[in-house]
Amino acid sequence: MDQITIIGGGLSGRLLTLNLIRQVSPHATVSVRMIDKGGFDYMGPAYSNDSSDLLLNVPAAQMGAFSEDPEHFYRWVQDRGVRAEPGDFLPRRLYRDYILFLMHEALRARAGDLAFEHIRGEVMDIEIDGLRATVHLEGRKPFTADRVVLAIGNFPPRHPSITHRSVQRARGTVATLGTPTSSTSCFLRIRLFSSARVKRWLISRSCSTSGGTREL
Repeated sequence: MDQITIIGGGLSGRLLTLNLIRQVSPHATVSVRMIDKGGFDYMGPAYSNDSSDLLLNVPAAQMGAFSEDPEHFYRWVQDRGVRAEPGDFLPRRLYRDYILFLMHEALRARAGDLAFEHIRGEVMDIEIDGLRATVHLEGRKPFTADRVVLAIGNFPPRHPSITHRSVQRARGTVATLGTPTSSTSCFLRIRLFSSARVKRWLISRSCSTSGGTREL
């Protein structure tokens, strides 16, 4: 039996698991374990919010879960009555629902002798011995695997050393360093869940305004 362990149940881990299940040979004997601290339907912080204001950063027609069919997601949302154009940036909650739907469908239709297990836990160590690995989980017996995939996403950023006097703590002021998706999501969360009137600043080298800052 070919034993595959995927550590991480976010988008990367889900897409890998989904494609393994779909592409396994009917004659193959494969075991796939997906390990994550969250439940089976939890896909990490980026997809845990139901707000329609938190959007994907890739157009709908390019977000298909299968490389041979990039428009698959776009057709899926259309089939469910969502009005969208191919170039629209749709809510992340829709993409979460899409991936979870595909996971459940693939598991029901899986071919061959394929065993799948979702383990809710935390990996503490991995020991490599030749071509085999032993995976140690907190509070569980270790198990072996032929292949281990680390699908753990990005590491948390380091805290920058801020010494310039132009960046100060002040009541009613929020300064966000950087303008990628995470910063935009942070700004939207403040707008959605804070009733107070606050100043919000995006600070980035890419801002077109003077000094690399933009007030929102």
